[in-house]
Amino acid sequence: TVTAADNTAVTVQKNSETSYQFEMPAQEVTINVIADTWTVAGPVTGNGWDINASNDMTQTDGEIFTYVKEGITLEKGTAYEFKVVKNHAWTVCYPNANYKFTVDETGVYTVTITFNADTKEINHNAEKTGEAGPVTHTYSIVGDLVGGWENDVDMTKGDDDLYYN
Repeated sequence: TVTAADNTAVTVQKNSETSYQFEMPAQEVTINVIADTWTVAGPVTGNGWDINASNDMTQTDGEIFTYVKEGITLEKGTAYEFKVVKNHAWTVCYPNANYKFTVDETGVYTVTITFNADTKEINHNAEKTGEAGPVTHTYSIVGDLVGGWENDVDMTKGDDDLYYN
């Protein structure tokens, strides 16, 4: 709640890049500033590239946001990719190229992703928490060919060991 004299300019500073300025009438006014939502999108979430899935990050310290995925099986040598997306829209996402990481051995992991909304720095930690059973692969098609980037279409393996849609 802000109380101001007639035509007083009030500035609300959100972070180093975003501020809001208001011309205030001579009365009490309530201003609600909606915080940005940061979401992790990519196969490491278990929800693919769906930016509307329940992959929202938690604000943990100032402009630091964290996402934790427990019990995910990761395979040695596979590049796991993701982006951090602002407000469930692809218009603002980091990094420009996907963030990629690998693990040194196949297993069950807890993956922690941190994002600094001021500096746009992304970090990850993959902690092995258990052994993985046999790893099976699912191959998918995504993109405009199959109705958009949020729509993964799984392929099936034929008797000839080739994959088909």
